[in-house]
Amino acid sequence: MGGLFLAAFVCWVIGGLLAVALASLSPEFYRHTFIGVPAAVSERLRYAWVGGFYLGVQFGGVGATFVFIALFRAAWRQRVEDASKT
Repeated sequence: MGGLFLAAFVCWVIGGLLAVALASLSPEFYRHTFIGVPAAVSERLRYAWVGGFYLGVQFGGVGATFVFIALFRAAWRQRVEDASKT
């Protein structure tokens, strides 16, 4: 479970950083793509950070859940296989 939370946290930070980078590099695209983007640079970057980290934790959490379920299943099957050999 700790790995799952850590992966979601990392995706949370990466999502925020990517959104800030997008809002910095292409403000017109960002303003036309998302609703309610402020015109001032500092406000736009804060807006991007919040929106980006929400999306990052959502997508990262879902993705990490599937990865960790697959890892858990593989570890479980290995334990069952090892137990049946003894």
